[in-house]
Amino acid sequence: VAVLTDCPNPDRTEGLIDAARASSTAVVNIDHHPDNRRYGTVNWIDVGAAATGEMLYRLLVALRAPLTPSIAANLFTAIHTDTGSFRYSNVTPETFRIASALTEAGADPAAVSSALYERRAPDALRHLGESLSRVRVSDDGRIAWLALPAGLVPERFIEAEELVNYPRSIASAKVGCLLRELGGGRVKVSLRAKGEVDVNRVAAKFGGGGHAKAAVCTIAGTLEGVTQQVLEAVRAAVAPPR
Repeated sequence: VAVLTDCPNPDRTEGLIDAARASSTAVVNIDHHPDNRRYGTVNWIDVGAAATGEMLYRLLVALRAPLTPSIAANLFTAIHTDTGSFRYSNVTPETFRIASALTEAGADPAAVSSALYERRAPDALRHLGESLSRVRVSDDGRIAWLALPAGLVPERFIEAEELVNYPRSIASAKVGCLLRELGGGRVKVSLRAKGEVDVNRVAAKFGGGGHAKAAVCTIAGTLEGVTQQVLEAVRAAVAPPR
């Protein structure tokens, strides 16, 4: 049995799904993304869950499986990261009830936060400064974006930082965008929204997806060209209704 969690698109498995199907392995698909493609032999999709970690907690409780401190810490981390440190609009009272239960079972919120946010390499702040110097804001202040050319900063730094949250944090911004040049004529785009803007629809136009407030896609083209395409789509999404 192959179990995939928080993976709405089988293309992201880099061949794992194809290998599983070739060997007649059952695929269990556990996810909370509304655009999940339901590619599993068994599909458990709960779009009301703030994080897949919530679903796994409920599964363990239903199975009466032991909730060890290690398991509790990992599930707490999954929920913590998937909700933007409990800051996103998908957080519900149930999210906090589960987080409380995980804390009682041995998860240490301070240790989780320290491991996630206080383990920067010595040169990380310099890379952060280089990156943030490229943040741009639209004339009306509603869109903020960061376009990173390939090689500007190390890959390990980009993977460790939630850079898209910096443009999103600008007070007037309704959408924050991170456009990351991958090389080979491709650009990875991360979108984060505030308010009523649905960036999942924006990402879907380019073959991507995710949530209403957080979505990703990968687009073929130059960094400059893709940036213009994405900004045009985002402008349409944040435009006031006529």
